[in-house]
Amino acid sequence: MGTGANFPYYPGNLAVTAIDFSRGILGQAQRRAAQLGFPVELVEMDVQSLAFPDSFFDTVVATCVFCTVPDPRRGLGEIRRVLKRGGRLLMAEHVLSKRSGLRFLCAFLTP
Repeated sequence: MGTGANFPYYPGNLAVTAIDFSRGILGQAQRRAAQLGFPVELVEMDVQSLAFPDSFFDTVVATCVFCTVPDPRRGLGEIRRVLKRGGRLLMAEHVLSKRSGLRFLCAFLTP
């Protein structure tokens, strides 16, 4: 969830649980949520080890998360576990390809 930069883009009728592994970042997100009047449950947690039951969430949103996750497969496995069957996973990520041609193209397109 980071600092909560995405909070303004969520519809107001949702129950949102947001996680981050950094207590400092959670504090920033709490302040942003308070400024916006955005109701959100903030939880200190690592995506690689989610403390939610199986099939718990209708939708999972991950933006700019997996570039910092030491074991992305484990994190994605945890998301799959907590996402309900037929649920939605919405991701916007930025990672560098291991393929030199794609890596060059990504670097070239990045402002």
